[in-house]
Amino acid sequence: MLAELRNCLLIHRLKGNFIDPIDILKMAAPEGAKVLGREEIGSIEKGMAADIILINLNQIGYAGAMDDPVSALVLCGDSQIVDTSIVNGEIAVKDGRLTKVNQEELIKEANNISKKLLKGV
Repeated sequence: MLAELRNCLLIHRLKGNFIDPIDILKMAAPEGAKVLGREEIGSIEKGMAADIILINLNQIGYAGAMDDPVSALVLCGDSQIVDTSIVNGEIAVKDGRLTKVNQEELIKEANNISKKLLKGV
């Protein structure tokens, strides 16, 4: 998702439209919810769906960018750096690792399926 937000910002800038990173984040949450017609998502408040990600910005990808954390989040770092993800009030990712499945087995299975697809089996 962060990579898509970055791409959105960069495409706007290529077209000569300066768009602020905070507006990009708004597109992803409250404005995205409006487009989908979903009133129960898009903000963090009582009664709303409880999906949220936490990102540790104290990482090398964000070094030197912390005077503007919103811009740092959209423009810097890696899109695979979610520290914690909470979905429907349950922790789905903790310390950057999936909690509901065996991540190593999932990787192994995905690699096996990919090999079969590439071989046409």
